[in-house]
Amino acid sequence: LRLGKQYLFVHHGSCEHTLVVTSCWLAGRQDAHAAAQYPLLVWQARERPKRCSVCRAKAYWEVHNDDRADAPRCLLCYTCRFEWHYSRALNDGRGQALRRDYRAYRFID
Repeated sequence: LRLGKQYLFVHHGSCEHTLVVTSCWLAGRQDAHAAAQYPLLVWQARERPKRCSVCRAKAYWEVHNDDRADAPRCLLCYTCRFEWHYSRALNDGRGQALRRDYRAYRFID
């Protein structure tokens, strides 16, 4: 274990997290001795809301394998998703799907 070095933690096959160990010490009398209290979280980045890859509005859809996107996975807001994939406006409710060669998953941030 090297202090200050970045380590990659991978779980569920492809979910990756970067970890940096900044300090290490032997437990003393004032430290918790129950294993369940470790590891100690001393800092965590504030999670920012996910943004639409097109217009930067709040995203509600994760779209995979869309030929119109710049990457295999992109995030879209309601407006951009329906403008990209349906023949009529978002509020119409009767729009027809233009194509179905992609996968879209609704997510809540």
